[in-house]
Parts: sequence; C-alpha cells; structure tokens
Amino acid sequence: MIEFRCPNCNKLLGKIDGVAEIKCPRCRITFRMDNRNKIVIERLERR
Repeated sequence: MIEFRCPNCNKLLGKIDGVAEIKCPRCRITFRMDNRNKIVIERLERR
C-alpha cells in the first residue's frame, strides 16, 4: 500500500492498494488512482 496525496494541496487522502476513487475535501476534485499501473486520473466535480 502506498500513500496517496492530493497533487494540489498535498493533503493525505489515504493509503491505496489497487484501484480507488477519492475526493479531496479541500479541492473538491475526484481522483481515480490505479496503484498497479501508477496512473492518476483527475476529474473536476460539477456543482
């Protein structure tokens, strides 16, 4: 498991093992993380 931090504000969002979708409470951006392939997909939230 590796730590996942928000690239914008550096807040620790969790420890990831596998695939996860996490929303940063500060930036309100949802990140989709794939730990196996080391891919981070950023997605903006709609209001």
